[in-house]
Amino acid sequence: MTSFEPRDIFKFTTTIADTYRAIAHQPVLLFGMGLLFVGLPAALNWGVRSLIFLWLSVTGQSTPASEAMIFYTGSGPAWIATLIYLLSGAALQLAVGHHLADPDASFGRIMKRAAKQVPAMTGLFVATAILIWIGSMMLIIPGIIAAILLFVAPPAIIFENSKVPIAMKRSVKLTENNRIKIFLLTLLFAVAFLPLYLSSVLIDDAPADMSSALLAMMIQTPIWTFHGVVLSVLSCVTYVNLVNGAKFAPE
Repeated sequence: MTSFEPRDIFKFTTTIADTYRAIAHQPVLLFGMGLLFVGLPAALNWGVRSLIFLWLSVTGQSTPASEAMIFYTGSGPAWIATLIYLLSGAALQLAVGHHLADPDASFGRIMKRAAKQVPAMTGLFVATAILIWIGSMMLIIPGIIAAILLFVAPPAIIFENSKVPIAMKRSVKLTENNRIKIFLLTLLFAVAFLPLYLSSVLIDDAPADMSSALLAMMIQTPIWTFHGVVLSVLSCVTYVNLVNGAKFAPE
């Protein structure tokens, strides 16, 4: 079951500790879902690139231009890869959120509940990505603000079964008076993952050949898996602590 110990205010350190405890409670299930919904799609994307590199090499059609295009845009148009990642992220957020809401539920029951909210969560992820992208084009800071304002919109869909516009408004309201703390929370998250980000960037900047694509697949699969799980749990725990002024503690 999930219990809540009343607290007067949203606490930065409490949220970090609760995120760790939520993950440590059932790490195999959480990271298994992360691998299924985020890690494997990332591996598939890089695997397809590797096969294309091999095909170009065998057929003698490999050129620096063609390899670079495949390496940096994916096996198809860039927007297709982006949509796949958004769908994957939405699926993982739903699975993690419903697991945290009912830790005793079976995987099948979690998926059944999550399936009903896939359209709303996907729509939210697309809308959020667009807003952050537009904001980032305006000297970065507006994009960061948009990310903070909408940080707990996904859990609002999960726990309140809200529609996308309502979930976004709910997140803006919930984060009020706590946005600096949430910014610091996400900044800490980014710093903690900096070595993983750097390794990912270094692989992306490697020569566009099959060996680098395979290496990228091996490295980025666990990176995306771990990143997705921690961020999904952090978002849900932050939401719970904001709503209840409570300590989230799976028993």
